[in-house]
Amino acid sequence: GNDSVLSNDTLKELVILKNLHDEFYNDKFSRSAMLTVLDSLAMQTEIPKHQFIAENIREKVTKLMLGYQPPDFELYDKDSNLVSLDSFKGKYLYLGFCTTTSYACIKEFAMLENLYKKHKDHFEIVIISMDESIPQMKRFIEMKDYSFQFLHYGNQSDVFKDYDIRAFPTYYFINKEGKLALTPAPSPDQNSEFAIFKVMRANGDI
Repeated sequence: GNDSVLSNDTLKELVILKNLHDEFYNDKFSRSAMLTVLDSLAMQTEIPKHQFIAENIREKVTKLMLGYQPPDFELYDKDSNLVSLDSFKGKYLYLGFCTTTSYACIKEFAMLENLYKKHKDHFEIVIISMDESIPQMKRFIEMKDYSFQFLHYGNQSDVFKDYDIRAFPTYYFINKEGKLALTPAPSPDQNSEFAIFKVMRANGDI
């Protein structure tokens, strides 16, 4: 506040916004406290553009946080039916990001099939695939006769960016209210079954 360079309120607010964005994942700071500052600035600023920036930052930093609603999607399945994230509300969802050409993914698909057959009454399993085309994805699924659902990323290619996918496979577990319960979630070979049931048991659902 005493810095002559920052005496201009517009610049001062921009500096605060920039630092809240850049330091949000720094473990030195409380994320809830940083969100409070961000919300306070959004409410009190007299500059509409700063309110817009603050809201964008909030959406970006919370979209994959525990207890928050993950980014929505509406993607095609192997039969070209549109399926949205919202359609799984009221159910637990184990959501994975893969491609049918990845050895690591193919190895885990068999484990996912066993998991689904064992627990399909407890939670859904959906894989969002980055295959070249829906027909390619469909051929693979039908050849292997998988029971769980595959969706193709093609009509919403930003979905991998939205979920910050940096490696295949990556998983998330979403609760019945549509909020992230494990973010990211362990993979099947990391005993995801135990972690998933721990969440459901804590919610009194098993």
